[in-house]
Amino acid sequence: MSGSPQTAVWKNIGKYTTFGMALFAMFFGSGNIVFPIFVGVNAGSQFWAAYAGLVLTAVCLPLFGLVSLSLYDGKLKAFFGRVGALPSWFLIAVIFLLAGPIGVMPRCILISFGSLQRVFPGLELFWFALGSVVVIYVLCLRPSRVIEVVGRVLTPVLLMTLLMMVFSSFWGEVQPVQVIPSKSWLDAVGFGFAQGYNTMDLFGAFVFADIAMSGARQIFPTATANMQVLIRTYMRASILGLGLLALVYLGVGMVGVRYAHLLTEERLDQLLSLTALYTMGRYGEVLVSVLVGLACLTTVISLTVSFSRFVCEEVLAAKLGYPWVLLGALCVTFVACQFDFAPVQRFISQVLELLMPALIVITVCNFLHKRFHFSMVKTPFWLTLFLTLLCKGYL
Repeated sequence: MSGSPQTAVWKNIGKYTTFGMALFAMFFGSGNIVFPIFVGVNAGSQFWAAYAGLVLTAVCLPLFGLVSLSLYDGKLKAFFGRVGALPSWFLIAVIFLLAGPIGVMPRCILISFGSLQRVFPGLELFWFALGSVVVIYVLCLRPSRVIEVVGRVLTPVLLMTLLMMVFSSFWGEVQPVQVIPSKSWLDAVGFGFAQGYNTMDLFGAFVFADIAMSGARQIFPTATANMQVLIRTYMRASILGLGLLALVYLGVGMVGVRYAHLLTEERLDQLLSLTALYTMGRYGEVLVSVLVGLACLTTVISLTVSFSRFVCEEVLAAKLGYPWVLLGALCVTFVACQFDFAPVQRFISQVLELLMPALIVITVCNFLHKRFHFSMVKTPFWLTLFLTLLCKGYL
């Protein structure tokens, strides 16, 4: 009996680790692979300033989004409903479509393809995309096991492979640092801030909130009786997962700094594979290409489950079965994959520039509403959206 408290402590650590690593794997997808190393390649001597900007939008902002959404039990209809019924449905639809089959899901597959194409030059996009969506469909048929499988199996493999690449990059001689002319530290912060936008991690927080809260209830069943206890537990595990994400960004970004002179002119979707080639040789390139595939696979699984559940339950009111909705989402993803990475990313960036400021304002106002009874949300939302459209020249 004397060992029981210690056993309970280790069980809690295991639960936090499982949930935190599952969140890490959900967020660590296509954008999280390419943009941190892109920051390192282009920031040069101002890397730490650029990294600070990246962490603000790619770590702190999604963490704040997860916390804010947890106060609404992860329910987007309640979260966005405060701005009105019609704007709420529009925002939720755009978020799920952009983070789903017309945006991030095909981007994940395209980045996997770009990395593996360096290892297998004869690889064709059509067959690769078709094979990818078939595998994803099979893995998503049991959505209740996604958190467990991702947290316990795929994430440790992904992390170990990435750490091998990061450590290998520091075994050789120190490479010259690219210095960006006329960029101050403030410009570098802005550059990192913008690249953090492109990771779309705040969108990830919106999309994953429901499945993450469901996962938290399964992993921490004793906390479900008290909502406040559940939210605190959820917050601690989220900090662990996104803190790990920040450390990975740091390692990958520093690798980009060291090899900037070799990577400056290369394609964005192949930066990590090329870095592995320079640091670990041909076999390392193959290994990291598998890493990219695993990272993108974990994100696509989570996005596909969230998108399909939302459409099935909230849009169609269970009139069409989950397998059919899942099939439809992956068919749209397959079609979107037939475009190149660059136009897909350009489309995503344009939408983000317009919507992200307003989404941040909603997130802040909703958090303040729950914690400090701050009532305003519609006026700040519409004002922010108007100013964004004005600044971008749409008005």
